[in-house]
Amino acid sequence: MLILRFLYIALFFTLPVSVENLSLGFGINIPSEPIEIVIAFTLLFYWKQLYEAVKQVYTNPLFLSITGYILWSWVSCIYSDMPKVSIKYTVIETLHLIVFVAGYIFVQKKDFRFFLLCIFAYTLSFGLILLRGLYLHAQYNFVIDFSAASMRPFYHDHPFYGAVLAFLIPFWVYFFQRPEALPRFFRDKKLIAGILFLLLTGLFLSFSRAAWLTIIIGGIGALLVYCFRSQTKHLVIAFSSLVIMLAVVGLLITGVTQKKEYVKSTTVYHQLLSAFNWTYDVANLERLNRYKCAWRMFQERPLTGFGNNLYKFRYLAYQKKEEMTRISLVEALPLARLGTGGNSHSDYLAALTELGLPGFLFWCGIVFFSLLFAAKLFFQKEEILFLFIFFALTTFFMHVLVNNFIHEDKLAGIMWSCCAVILSDQQIWTLKKSN
Repeated sequence: MLILRFLYIALFFTLPVSVENLSLGFGINIPSEPIEIVIAFTLLFYWKQLYEAVKQVYTNPLFLSITGYILWSWVSCIYSDMPKVSIKYTVIETLHLIVFVAGYIFVQKKDFRFFLLCIFAYTLSFGLILLRGLYLHAQYNFVIDFSAASMRPFYHDHPFYGAVLAFLIPFWVYFFQRPEALPRFFRDKKLIAGILFLLLTGLFLSFSRAAWLTIIIGGIGALLVYCFRSQTKHLVIAFSSLVIMLAVVGLLITGVTQKKEYVKSTTVYHQLLSAFNWTYDVANLERLNRYKCAWRMFQERPLTGFGNNLYKFRYLAYQKKEEMTRISLVEALPLARLGTGGNSHSDYLAALTELGLPGFLFWCGIVFFSLLFAAKLFFQKEEILFLFIFFALTTFFMHVLVNNFIHEDKLAGIMWSCCAVILSDQQIWTLKKSN
């Protein structure tokens, strides 16, 4: 068990610094994925204990949603236009779920300190990369256009590392409140505040509109959960009101920000407003193009989908000339980029087009039950860690409305581990008895 825990700490520490290697004829993240493989084989020696740990949660709706999602991914390989591509991708996805969900439920065993130690190890490694990125960004006077390149080769674009920052910040707010959760040499509040300031600075300079918006929405959602923790009915009303308010505000802002001069503006205010600009902002218009292609693909194969990871290989044929933008692709990218046309810019639409309606429903089940049980565990146990898990998961699930990150182990690993923490608490399934 000690060796296994050491491997997990090593895995979380190496996730941020891993880079893709194509020398084997296919992409593999070095060194994180080899460590995942070692962990998976090591878990075989504990198969009885692992089985018992999983057996205790196998009727949980969150676990059923995760299991259904991966099993249907395998079913989709049967109907895939490119079976080898789908099978390879599903193998990697299965590995992630074995390591970050099933194995993590067994290893963590309700010991929140181990989970928080993994978050600490990830942040320690990520912080070094972030400092390097900020140094490189400073050489270009922190211009928006260089934000994507500043974190390469470790993070390929600014929404990606912006999403990681938005996910980590809630946990460091928790550490500031509960410094005893950190290793002894890191419990100084000034040091914790310094790291939190570094993460917030990185978030700001990522210039990722989605990351900015999702951490605001996640923070408001967590605040509502905290304020109405003893009034579930009022919480539902408040959260529903928030969603409606955001929709109305979005529509109002959309009506007043359709200005061409905002598109190339470098001010933070206009950068944030451009998230609602669906008339001139080319990034938003290209997303609309991809979304409409996804809908046409779903209409053609609503039940089975095209196969896991095949949107990028098939959507080009579903484009319409009048919906395309100046950055739209008309042919596949070079072989160095896997010969694809880019992603769907939404994990929800990726599930819909690649796995069909059943896969989409399983994915929505993961989103719904993970947030629901995180909030319920906070209500039931009054353990504030679950509130910050709710906060972090909200930022992720909101962000993947407009980006694809579920297959990226650098971010998916910490997301799945949060689901494992929720599942590992045995009181989760008995909560219904108290309602």
